[in-house]
Amino acid sequence: SRKSNDSIMTFAETLRIAITEPIDFSGLQCQIGATIGLATWSPIDPVGVEQALMDADTALIAGKSMGRNQTVLFQEDMRGLAVKNARIAAQIKVGLSEEAFEPFYQPQIATPRTRLIDLEALARWKQPDGTYAPASSFIDVANETGLITEIDHVACCFNRIIAAGRRPVTFTRSSAFLDEALAP
Repeated sequence: SRKSNDSIMTFAETLRIAITEPIDFSGLQCQIGATIGLATWSPIDPVGVEQALMDADTALIAGKSMGRNQTVLFQEDMRGLAVKNARIAAQIKVGLSEEAFEPFYQPQIATPRTRLIDLEALARWKQPDGTYAPASSFIDVANETGLITEIDHVACCFNRIIAAGRRPVTFTRSSAFLDEALAP
């Protein structure tokens, strides 16, 4: 019921605020944050306990995506988002296993001399149709699931090549100013 959900939210928010109160530890002021995800369940609910726990986790993830330090009660529309994110995570795993993530290099240019000072390595996800998925379509899911580490590895390999003193990057003649900027 609405009244019991309000009581649960009030209790959880009171708990969250208490957790975030600064404490003194060996003369230092320490403070932590907390995000709480809630879902209700009763023995007469058609949803089982396991699903209620997954719903609470979904609410927790929603709270974290809203900027953390939140108390969030699961809403039915969150389940659709959780299913969508699980599908994206599965697709990312397939993309990683099929080496569909490719490194792209973005030059970092110092002005006014137009001198190349660095290259930023970015991983792009090539789709089966040859297009690249916008990072905004998968980066949040990659962060939430920890898959971002594997995606970053694609770009990181390039950084090791650069650190070893090799120059595996070439630029076209239309980017002649970069050729000059790369000159020692």
